[in-house]
Amino acid sequence: MLCRADVDEFNLNKLRSLNNPIARINAIYTGGSEACKADPDVAKGLEPYLLLSRGSKVMLRTNLWTEVGLVNGSVGIIHEIVFEQNQGLPSLPIAILVEFDKYTGPAIVIETGRKLVPIAPV
Repeated sequence: MLCRADVDEFNLNKLRSLNNPIARINAIYTGGSEACKADPDVAKGLEPYLLLSRGSKVMLRTNLWTEVGLVNGSVGIIHEIVFEQNQGLPSLPIAILVEFDKYTGPAIVIETGRKLVPIAPV
């Protein structure tokens, strides 16, 4: 049986295999001093940090816009991590641009014809 450490190691190895920079995005807690101590299972899945990279798969863990396919369980590929002008890590990005296969709403269309959806932090 896999433990949490095994899953974390597997995910990190997958990110490294993409040969792209890996961004560590730290959580920002707004629920008081006890919020940062809450177990992710109690805090709607909020982990202390998230590792992201161009080319990595991500999964939505909540319904964002069901009518156009942004539903819990939707899997996409990260194309870009967007920060405010003159900002970068460790700042929180303003959006992650993700390509979702079954998305049917408005999107940012890039030169290759891919449709990217900006996913903002919550």
